[in-house]
Amino acid sequence: MLPSSPRPSPPSAIAFDFAGTLTTTERRRPDGALVRRALAGLGIDTAPDVAASFDTSLWRYYTESLPDSLERLVRATATRHGMHLPPMKTLLDEIWRECGDHPVDPEAADAVRAQHAAGRITVLASNTCRPPAYRRATLAAADLAWMRLVCSSDARVAAAKPFDRFYQRVIEVAGVPASEIVFVGDRLDKDVIGPCNAGMRAVLVDSRRPLAAAPARLVDGSFVISRLDQLAQVIA
Repeated sequence: MLPSSPRPSPPSAIAFDFAGTLTTTERRRPDGALVRRALAGLGIDTAPDVAASFDTSLWRYYTESLPDSLERLVRATATRHGMHLPPMKTLLDEIWRECGDHPVDPEAADAVRAQHAAGRITVLASNTCRPPAYRRATLAAADLAWMRLVCSSDARVAAAKPFDRFYQRVIEVAGVPASEIVFVGDRLDKDVIGPCNAGMRAVLVDSRRPLAAAPARLVDGSFVISRLDQLAQVIA
């Protein structure tokens, strides 16, 4: 049973994190082998150790989730190995085309549609190195094309969670006051603390809790749920 403290008014907008919140557990990220294949497809042969160099350094760049993160990693790898590179846009498009995106979980998509059907603004707010067009295509394929999109890889954002600039862009795209937005995600630092510091409310999706566990409320007013289909219980 939820705590008896006063419930906040229903929100006007919901901002959803992507990986770990709306996706299955499958992850699709570019690795060194994929980059070598992309280069080979563009007529450039590379030594096998290029893949190892790329993979060893991947998270150094990938966690930044900025518009040029992947490009800088590719260029740094090429410099280390004395590689010639094709036109960068052509190469990056080939990498992302082959890589694909993390699959959207059908039940999570249903939870988003329920909020949309309730008349709420829905925003996808994610850290990613992918150009926004690729993430938008992922939403379209999941029948979520109407979601508004905030990506750290968008040059208009150029900042990733938990930096405040990202959350300010979420508020701008939602088009309502921060206090009318609930941010939903699976990370305390990026999806609860950061949004709350920006004036939003938050719901943590904690998959480590028993699936049957009832929603709980933190002392700051944020909620914790085990499954995204519990969202309606805490924001209705």
